[in-house]
Amino acid sequence: MGGFCPALAAWKDAMTASWIIGMLESSGIPTVIIGGIAMRLHDSSRLTQDLDLSVAATTVDKAVRTLYKEGYVLVCAVTEEAATVCGTVEAAESWIEGTDPGSLTLIRRPQQLLSKPSYDVPHRDIEVESQVDLLYDLAVPFGHLLHDANETEINGVRVRYASDRHLLRLKEARQDKTAADYADIAYLRARIENR
Repeated sequence: MGGFCPALAAWKDAMTASWIIGMLESSGIPTVIIGGIAMRLHDSSRLTQDLDLSVAATTVDKAVRTLYKEGYVLVCAVTEEAATVCGTVEAAESWIEGTDPGSLTLIRRPQQLLSKPSYDVPHRDIEVESQVDLLYDLAVPFGHLLHDANETEINGVRVRYASDRHLLRLKEARQDKTAADYADIAYLRARIENR
């Protein structure tokens, strides 16, 4: 179990990340941090702006409802100019049921949105640092991620983050690897080999 992580606590969006995790956890939705923030927690210099959380598939609907209550909306399509978001939680639940995507992206609701089923939000109006990705159909099942997760504290909130071994499996399983993913894979392999 890790201790307090001052380097991450100084990260400009750590307050948002800890608030979201704390809110989900207090609503009975266990989470495990994966992605760029988990890489940072494993001492990588990886830069990231969004929060990637693994959740159990059985808690996805509850997580979405919880985030909607706190001013978040689901992104259901992206073009070069804008993101289409579900303006109501009912529209989001319908979209999820119809597509079963395995992962969801939510952003803070732009102020101009009313309660219409969907909106196009120009990219310039999206707070990238508010983006939360909920992932529930992964190469490593949530139960395994949760069981082997490391723990630390971010802004007074206890959080769990994926083990380096599980992060490596998740990165290797990605079909659409980026240059950052290949760098993460190399970093994680070296970290595991040098233990």
